[in-house]
Amino acid sequence: MGADEVIVEQTPSGTTSESIEALLEAARYDDLDDVMSLASSGVSLDSKDSEGRTALHMASANGHYGIVEYLIRNGADVNASNVEKNTPLHWACLNGHIEVNFALLLDYKSLASLNLYDGLSGSEDLNPCWCNCLSLE
Repeated sequence: MGADEVIVEQTPSGTTSESIEALLEAARYDDLDDVMSLASSGVSLDSKDSEGRTALHMASANGHYGIVEYLIRNGADVNASNVEKNTPLHWACLNGHIEVNFALLLDYKSLASLNLYDGLSGSEDLNPCWCNCLSLE
């Protein structure tokens, strides 16, 4: 690849800033029908807004287990991080959504990414925040 070549990230058909906003709002407000409709119209479930948030971030932060399960089953990236390096699991944990935490952990690809927020990347151990989160009943 030459120095003058530019790599352009391909956007799936149907994915516009308006459709991304609609997807994130549907996930945030627990509207599974809209999430499914947007996905079937071609909107990528891993679409990010200007702050790097995905539908999985929004559903996880608000404890919408049904949407979290749908997104995971349909290939949403559980390791997606926003501009602040927070993943959906960070947001679920911070908001006390235990059922969502477990759904995300069952599909997590890398325990090391859990520690990025604390600057501990490379550690395969869960930091104290996650241990506290997982010990909640």
